[in-house]
Amino acid sequence: MVDLERDSLIALTDGLKENQSLTHLDLSYNNLKDSISDVFGRLLSQQAQNRDHVKWKRELRLMNIVGSNASKNVPGLKELVLTHNKLGPCFLRAMMKAIKEDNNLRVLDLRRNKFTTNVLTDTQDYNFIKTMQLNEAITNIDLRENEGYNRQMKFQLSLVMIRNIDLLRAEGVMVKGNWFNKHVLMLNETIHSTQHASI
Repeated sequence: MVDLERDSLIALTDGLKENQSLTHLDLSYNNLKDSISDVFGRLLSQQAQNRDHVKWKRELRLMNIVGSNASKNVPGLKELVLTHNKLGPCFLRAMMKAIKEDNNLRVLDLRRNKFTTNVLTDTQDYNFIKTMQLNEAITNIDLRENEGYNRQMKFQLSLVMIRNIDLLRAEGVMVKGNWFNKHVLMLNETIHSTQHASI
């Protein structure tokens, strides 16, 4: 395990903020503390701004081509893996703010951190489930081995992820294997629920 301090993390993310080729970032087992969580929020926001600029340029070049996919599969960070760290409420607040503006992140792996029941179920300061329901991009959010992750939350997040997978496929975006995580999807229960709701 490596202790990644704030200055080192800022230096790393500053170097990545305009990087369009990076799609996967794994900082697991780095003893990341909750107090440095704002750095991740800034990274996602900067990546989103860069993608918007790339998308705008593509659309300008291809605006006269019927059926162009200029706005799909834009480059940038798609998988953020932060397992086995010490992230908690500060990270959740920063991430929820960033996710509202991000339509590109597909995987957010947060196994074995410090997300408690009080934080994940708080509807005033964090409103985690509501924010996730508004996101139409993430197809794999993994909160296993966190205190606040229970069966009800797993079901609610499963509904979101399956909907997002369907949306991406409908837009012609290929859903890669690791964007689909059978360990966090309650497929049988979710399908039964959606079928029942449509009756």
